[in-house]
Amino acid sequence: VTGVQTCALPISAHNDIHSFSNEVHLEWINNRMLVVFLNEVIICNISIPKGFITDGATIPKLFWNILSPFGRFFKSCALHDYICIMAKLHNNEAPNLKEGINIATQYRKRADNLLSLSMKQQGIKLWRRLLIMANVRAYTFFTFSVGHRIYKHKFKIESYYETMLNDNDIKAQIMSVSLDFLDSVIKGLKG
Repeated sequence: VTGVQTCALPISAHNDIHSFSNEVHLEWINNRMLVVFLNEVIICNISIPKGFITDGATIPKLFWNILSPFGRFFKSCALHDYICIMAKLHNNEAPNLKEGINIATQYRKRADNLLSLSMKQQGIKLWRRLLIMANVRAYTFFTFSVGHRIYKHKFKIESYYETMLNDNDIKAQIMSVSLDFLDSVIKGLKG
């Protein structure tokens, strides 16, 4: 991983379920719209490990004047990406298609719920949240729908994630987050 630029995004620190702790230190990867976390960050009580890679908000370039992939909602989108990777990994380890779809769907629903709730917690305006969530739903339709995966058991893991997942500590940390824990975080945010 070769970085061309580093930056820090400040996050206000709180000691509760709504916590967005410490600064996020990021490094751009190979002139792509990808960044790697240079430090561990707590987002809504969920630890995102050092070395995690994300594209921020997955927004088509056409709309970047309205919604930047690295806007104020970046941390919520990074959390969403983190949980979506959990969905893919748990699916790919499932013994069959039916169980894989079930577990991936459960993680994906929680990822979407946490994205919406955490953006609300950050004070993101309703119209932006709705626009981002519409984009997420469209992406979900094409990547997580049963129809799209009818002949496929395993999700394709993007090459930049494969590189990240070669680090066994990062993969173990991702795989250790349970649905029950995510439910408790969601409950706390709805509070």
